[in-house]
Amino acid sequence: MLEGIHYNFIIIKMTTNPERIQLIIHYLCPYAQRALYALAYKGIQCEITEADLVDKPSFLLEVNPLGKVPSLKVIQDGREYHLYESINVAEYFDSFPGPALYPRRPDGSINPVEKALIDINVKLVADALPATLFPHFKTTGTPEQIEAVKKILRTINGLVEGGGYLMTKTLGRNELTFADIILLPFVERIVAWKDQFWSPLVEGEDFSNLWAWFDRIMQEPWAQRFRVEHRRLINNMTQLRTPGYKGLTLPITNYD
Repeated sequence: MLEGIHYNFIIIKMTTNPERIQLIIHYLCPYAQRALYALAYKGIQCEITEADLVDKPSFLLEVNPLGKVPSLKVIQDGREYHLYESINVAEYFDSFPGPALYPRRPDGSINPVEKALIDINVKLVADALPATLFPHFKTTGTPEQIEAVKKILRTINGLVEGGGYLMTKTLGRNELTFADIILLPFVERIVAWKDQFWSPLVEGEDFSNLWAWFDRIMQEPWAQRFRVEHRRLINNMTQLRTPGYKGLTLPITNYD
């Protein structure tokens, strides 16, 4: 479930297969959800293949030797490309036609200044949150680790004032961007677990802006498409905290 160390790889080999895209995921992996939410927001048609992350299938390891998800196989112009890491895959999806996650200029090109601002926000906030959450998956973290989560959640809560999107204050307009997509799956888990497993992470805090941001996004049809059912997230965390837990398995009904 935890993506761990980040590597950036693109592997290319020749193929005679027709052009297509295959996204390999596990629906309960928050990193895979980043790619799925980007896919849904853009309205991209794509072959989605589930992979067991304990008994890792050969088709996953062929695309990604690290055996992690999301992993993407792209066949284009007679060549086969292997892409992985959630941010890279989601950014690739934003290159497709459709609503933009990175703001575009009138000619359709990405606004480089605004992209840089979004990428900074992703690094310092949206992709920084998971690192503070990691100590709390297996057990309750130390007071210092709890405070680290609260600190970044306070920052996010201030950015999404009134339930606005994450980059509203920076860009001067309220529109969903790449930063919201990268943040979304981890707030989804905080919302699911905050009343039971992760109550220490939110106790004594007013994160009402953040909850409003989450509720607003989750009302969108594209977000509902890959939202994880509440019971599955609860059962996922129960298994995570069971001795001997090895990782996300299939079928997905293991979490019902």
